[in-house]
Amino acid sequence: MFLKILFACIYFLLDYGVIFAEVDHNLVKQAAYSLSKLDNVAIEFTQIDQKAKKAKGKLLIKKPYHFRCNYYPPYPLLIVGGKKYVTIYDYSLETITRIDTKDSITNILLVNNLDSNDNFKVVQTRKSDDYIVIKVLYLDKNQFSELFFDTKTLVLSKIKIYEMNAPSIILDLDPPVKVKKFAKDLFLIPSPEIFGKPKFLKKKELEDKYEPY
Repeated sequence: MFLKILFACIYFLLDYGVIFAEVDHNLVKQAAYSLSKLDNVAIEFTQIDQKAKKAKGKLLIKKPYHFRCNYYPPYPLLIVGGKKYVTIYDYSLETITRIDTKDSITNILLVNNLDSNDNFKVVQTRKSDDYIVIKVLYLDKNQFSELFFDTKTLVLSKIKIYEMNAPSIILDLDPPVKVKKFAKDLFLIPSPEIFGKPKFLKKKELEDKYEPY
């Protein structure tokens, strides 16, 4: 019985690339440096899911704790992160969900150090002419992601999120735009029961609520 469990664990680890994977700590440091620069920025993105459906939106980051993943209509989600919680509002279902920040995979965009974290671990790195790729295992989850940094500029260009060892979401990121000032309400979702559902911001409406350099 013990051998069966042992072989099952080895198979799982091999299947997900957790062991026998090489981690180049110099590449990890370069990636961490790039992530540390993602502060007070707005990033346009295109999302492709496993059914090849596309959605567009903008990611706003204001460290140390705040981000907003603002999808443009008709994609029906709004995701806002704070110090303790990540709040998700579904416009189609008119429901709100709240999870601990540490349990959200978006948390990796707010860190400045990839080496020491209780919630995820870098399990593999690789480098090509185009990208430095950092593969991250989210501890206590059946999830991985890969962060793609442009080899020449070190700018984060793509994120692949995996579930059950297959890509479920791919985010293609435009270069970040530095922001001088965000409207405070961009990083809040007040209770819909009291204040009504949050406004579904289109691209122009969102851009009117922050001031770029």
